Amino acid sequence: MLAYAALAVAGLVLPSGRTLSAGPATHGRLIVTMVDIALPPLLEAWGCDQDLWSKIRSKKPLIEMVESGDEAAARERLDMLRRSPSISGDDTPCPAQLAAWGCDEELWGKIRSKKPLLALVDAGDEQGVRERLEKLRGSIAAEVKKPARSEGQYDKNKQQGKAKSLEAGYVMTGTLPTGFDPLPVEELFTRRVAAKLQKDYDLADKLQQEIVDLGVYINDHARTWNVPKSAKRY
Repeated sequence: MLAYAALAVAGLVLPSGRTLSAGPATHGRLIVTMVDIALPPLLEAWGCDQDLWSKIRSKKPLIEMVESGDEAAARERLDMLRRSPSISGDDTPCPAQLAAWGCDEELWGKIRSKKPLLALVDAGDEQGVRERLEKLRGSIAAEVKKPARSEGQYDKNKQQGKAKSLEAGYVMTGTLPTGFDPLPVEELFTRRVAAKLQKDYDLADKLQQEIVDLGVYINDHARTWNVPKSAKRY
């Protein structure tokens, strides 16, 4: 699980359940580990590109949202991060040279990612700046024309994208193969839910593997499970 790459208060939790001490020398290596986490494909599908991902310092919350399938919460956090001054550069004044090349204060205030423009200014690339400003004006104008999404539609999309409560447990769907005993599976799910609620992810992973070894397919987003016809019988 990607969450194992996240920093714990007392140390780094490894997939095996062990921890690394968080001494001064270790801290440097742990920080590099977090920065080097690859952008999850699902998060990219939800609107996070490589440029934004590289600027996000605390990746753990987003990784946990990916693991739980909580698309609505992930999109909300990405929107919040895009607006944060450390990423958007909103606290950076418009350079005089950029203003001379056609960027006024109103446009500057609407530009979310200012870093590429600042890099072009530093390079003295007037043509590159003017071309990018033209594209940004078009993008901003197109965004303004988009119809506002109603609050009811937003709530509906949020509900559809959010994973079901873990406390409710898992429910079997479909039909069990002849001779398949569901009781051991249900017991394993009960123990796995308890382990997750107690944040004992090492135990939860072991129990998940035991469930999978029984031929069970797990849908962590919908909190359901089913058994293909070719599954083992116990």
